[in-house]
Amino acid sequence: MLTAYFECDSLNNVLLKTVAEQKSKRVASDVGFKDGRLNYKATTDRDTVYLPSDTIYFDKEVPVPVEIEKEVNVLTKWQAIRIWIGNIVLIILFALAGWKVFKLYLKLKK
Repeated sequence: MLTAYFECDSLNNVLLKTVAEQKSKRVASDVGFKDGRLNYKATTDRDTVYLPSDTIYFDKEVPVPVEIEKEVNVLTKWQAIRIWIGNIVLIILFALAGWKVFKLYLKLKK
C-alpha cells in the first residue's frame, strides 16, 4: 500500500512531500516524482518453497542385469534313444539275474 502527499508551491508546481508505504521483508521499492508523473517500481526477491513428497524421481537410468539361461549339453535324439535302449537292456539284465538267483534259491532249498 502506497500513500503519497503532494503539495503545491508558490509557482503552482506539484511537489511530493512525503511517501508512506507498507511492504513485506522481501519487497524493495523505488518511488519517484518528476514532471507531474509518479513512478513507483517494486521488486521482490525470489522465494523457495519446499513441498513434502513421498515420491522421489531420478533422471539417471541404471542398467539392470538380466540373466539369460543358455541351454548347454542338450541331448540329440540319437543320444536319447541310446539312453532308453540302455535302460531297457539293464531292466532285462536285472530281471534275468533275479530269475537266476530265484532258481538257485529253489535248487538249494530242496
